[in-house]
Amino acid sequence: MFRIAIIGPESSGKSTLARFIEKEFDGYLVDEYAREYLLNFENPSKYSMEDLIEIAKVQFDKSTSIDSNKKICICDTEMLTMKIWAEDKFKYCPKKIETLFQNQKFDLYILCKPDIKWEFDILREDEDRRDYIFDIYKKYCNVFDFNYIEIKGDRKSRNNIIKKYLSN
Repeated sequence: MFRIAIIGPESSGKSTLARFIEKEFDGYLVDEYAREYLLNFENPSKYSMEDLIEIAKVQFDKSTSIDSNKKICICDTEMLTMKIWAEDKFKYCPKKIETLFQNQKFDLYILCKPDIKWEFDILREDEDRRDYIFDIYKKYCNVFDFNYIEIKGDRKSRNNIIKKYLSN
């Protein structure tokens, strides 16, 4: 199974792109667990490092325990996202998230550029920091020598880029 991780800052089109790839290539989609988890909070912006660790464990398990005959698996988040989130919000990344990060395997990372309009969402915190967060993702992609592509532009452009890339 070809494993794809969709990464990037908030409101950069990750979920939309993940659903497109799932549909276009008859893939298996692993949704972002953080959304499901945090929407159970009375105040979703009040979470702890323990919450992030729990989210990371479940996300990792969901992305590694796939029982499907699909040729492509698309993960709408992964452990680099959890690492960046922990480091940005709490100024460190706990060993558990680091370990999960080191043990994940993806064939391709798709880094979404935040060049589309911000869409409000109760779970989003960083409207004015999207470019800064994008640069952190890009730095880590290079530091860890990930096989990645940057995707930008409107929805149609992004979809065309992905169709061309994955059809080769």
